[in-house]
Amino acid sequence: MNLSVNTGASSGEWELGGLSLRRMGWTQGAADAMLKFSQPNPDTMEHLRINGGAASVTARGLANTSARTANVTAGAGAMSLYFDGVLREDMEVILDGGVSSIAIYSGGNPIELKSESPLAAIDNRGWTKVDDETYRSPEWGDGGRPKITIRARLGVAALTLVAGQ
Repeated sequence: MNLSVNTGASSGEWELGGLSLRRMGWTQGAADAMLKFSQPNPDTMEHLRINGGAASVTARGLANTSARTANVTAGAGAMSLYFDGVLREDMEVILDGGVSSIAIYSGGNPIELKSESPLAAIDNRGWTKVDDETYRSPEWGDGGRPKITIRARLGVAALTLVAGQ
């Protein structure tokens, strides 16, 4: 199934876990949204797109999406991304942010974040700083496991990196 959701001034919590999704696009306007993937996607998702405008968006269970690639855009709001769940294969994420606050939780999965722009403000809670552009979650050294690579293109976004579940 391909799923596309465009929602404006709305608030809610949506459970998407266990759905057989091949592609998914979520655009959130000026509101609060909680996207939850509490069960693994039985299929492989080719692409996931989450776009938060002037919104507060929380996405939980992102490893459960089984997405190969993802584009996540944080507009002028707050975004919390939890990469918890079962990571079955490598995931490549492009993260764009404007004037926003973004938190990334490793959820027990290995993540490498590479910044393609200067990071203005970063709150590092347990990740390893490799160099000025690269951070790795503590799980990164676990050999043989699928990994998540995030390419961050952030404007004046405040970024928080949180290790563990």
